[in-house]
Amino acid sequence: MLYQVSPLPLLYSIASIDYSTSGTGTADTPPSLLVVVSGTVAHGQMDTNAKNINNVPRTFSQTFLMIPEVPGAIGQAAEPKYFVSADTMRFVG
Repeated sequence: MLYQVSPLPLLYSIASIDYSTSGTGTADTPPSLLVVVSGTVAHGQMDTNAKNINNVPRTFSQTFLMIPEVPGAIGQAAEPKYFVSADTMRFVG
């Protein structure tokens, strides 16, 4: 879940996606998922000015917790549906 906060172009490359279940779930509800994504992202236009950091790839790590919808809250669904409960993104390079 990368958020674009300006009208500048956003280019990203995902290097890895890892996930783990969180909790055991029940017969009616699947478990929550903890997802970790890492890769690179570049913001802005290509610029030859050495002082400008636009379009320079930066390494990022993003972690979010996906919670299943409560059955019957929005309607009965054959496949489980998830929503993002918590999300954090950080530049690491």
